[in-house]
Amino acid sequence: MQWQIAFIYTIPLFLATALTCAATLVVWRHRTALGARALMALGVAAALWSFAYAIELSAAGSATALLWARIQYIGIMALPVAWVVFALHYTNRRHWLSGYTWAGLLAIPLAAQLLVWTNERHHLIWARITLDTGGRFPMLVYDHGVGFWICNGYAHLCLLAGAILLVESFRNAARQYLLQVITFVLGASMPWLANALYVLRLNPWPGLDLTPFAFSGTVIAIVINVTWFRFLNLVPIARASVIERMPGGMIVVDEHNQIVDLNATALRGLGMAAADAIGQPADRVLARWPQLVERYRSVSSASEVLAVDDSSDPQYVNVEIMSLYDNQRRLSGRLIIWNNVTDLKRTEHELRQRNEELIALQQQHLVARQAAETANRAKSSFLANMSHELRTPLTAILGYSELLDMELARRKITDLDGELATIQRAGGHLLELINNILDLSKIEADRMTLDRQRFAVAELVEEVTRTVRPLIARNDNTFSVEGARDAGEIDSDPIKLRQILLNLLSNAAKFTHAGQICLSIRRQQSPGAPDQLVFVVSDTGIGIAPEYMPHLFEAFTQADASSTREQGGSGLGLAISQRFCLLMGGDLSAASQPGAGSAFTVRLPASAPDSAANAPSLPLASE
Repeated sequence: MQWQIAFIYTIPLFLATALTCAATLVVWRHRTALGARALMALGVAAALWSFAYAIELSAAGSATALLWARIQYIGIMALPVAWVVFALHYTNRRHWLSGYTWAGLLAIPLAAQLLVWTNERHHLIWARITLDTGGRFPMLVYDHGVGFWICNGYAHLCLLAGAILLVESFRNAARQYLLQVITFVLGASMPWLANALYVLRLNPWPGLDLTPFAFSGTVIAIVINVTWFRFLNLVPIARASVIERMPGGMIVVDEHNQIVDLNATALRGLGMAAADAIGQPADRVLARWPQLVERYRSVSSASEVLAVDDSSDPQYVNVEIMSLYDNQRRLSGRLIIWNNVTDLKRTEHELRQRNEELIALQQQHLVARQAAETANRAKSSFLANMSHELRTPLTAILGYSELLDMELARRKITDLDGELATIQRAGGHLLELINNILDLSKIEADRMTLDRQRFAVAELVEEVTRTVRPLIARNDNTFSVEGARDAGEIDSDPIKLRQILLNLLSNAAKFTHAGQICLSIRRQQSPGAPDQLVFVVSDTGIGIAPEYMPHLFEAFTQADASSTREQGGSGLGLAISQRFCLLMGGDLSAASQPGAGSAFTVRLPASAPDSAANAPSLPLASE
């Protein structure tokens, strides 16, 4: 083997190899970034190409030179693949690298390796290889075959595809990143430009491939981008799609508090261009807010809302500060994000005011309610006391009127029968009214209790029927009772149930003329629920107008004032009946049609619950 020392060629090639390896180590420090691994593969392939070519030149004239020429093709064909993979990764298109994509990318490089190592059989890569001794140093000169031109065209096509991907993706990126991509694309293009000069035999040194030499320019571009422009620290594609679309402002400062990046929202807020802000101290860029700069000068983490001016209409911003670390977990800078929350703060202020107003209104309502409850208790107490006081003399008046009636009858004096009857009717009506008021007072004062007993429904209905029949017959009405014998027994308050039925039947008798009145009783059984006794009092009387139905069970309310005055009534019977039903754990409802009669339905549990006595009562109409 014969070696030659071609310093003019080999020294630059070895230097390019060393620089490429150094650049690869720099990239290795950022190996977690998008595209970093593909970029390292590109650097290794370039270093192998330069190193193998230097050995080829040193061993020109021997078989060893051809061996290293074949080894070069490993790096030559790996370079275009690494370049395309890097472009896909860095532009966030890794999903394009499917199995079919890898097969298409590797088909020609693998075929080229096979052709290179079997060239003597087909001469598709090198049609002829000669040793040129006419120059200062002997070197191999290759006449290229069809396979070489296919491989070379494939490499240039990959270069073009990767460059298009980068330029297209960076087209909408922030302006400060355009210099990065231009520098990188130009640096990566230098070897392929040198290769074009070589294959077209346009270089000033015939036979010398300038491509490996040009990789020194590529290495310089990579180092500048990675170390100076922070090419791998923040991917501009992600920046364009995420950071530039952030509604709030964003600033990135390094460990020396210098601006290294900011988005469009921040630029608008600062009123300056990116070129005037990037690389400048944060104190100078944020000079409009010196108090904020001083407050957060050394803060590495924060999240709070601040007023950014002292005017009558201040603006509020939500400031968040986060620390940034490099791969060695060393603090490399801070990320500052702010959002204008003035509208939110104003809304919060308005809501706070409304809340305070509502609390004040609630307090006023509570005071008014307590006053109303106190007044209602005083009213109930007054009514109860007055009822007692009125009932005592009224009872005496009625008693003396009966004695007087008996004495006049004994003496056979009939001239005063009408006057005595009027006194007794008026006194009876007044006594009924006083008793009703007393019952309401007891209910509202929570002093009404239940006298629970178990009794037969039929017996109570028979007693009520005997009492009410004369009143029903007075207006030429017919009366019927249905289902009483099949109703069984009920555990409830018989006195209150009797009063409820008497009230309903009396009302039906008053407002029905020459009609029909019916009392029907049935026991209602439901699966999983206690039995109920249902009492329905129906008539064919004058009915109730729809506008009176919502107020039917309010105290001192009468459905038809004119007819009530004609028939007599206080408007308390239905109110008391419904309250008694509630006390016994049931309910009272009504249905009516004017001119067609009414139906009142009482529903009571067959066995009154223990809590029935504590059931809520309905308020008076005046409450």
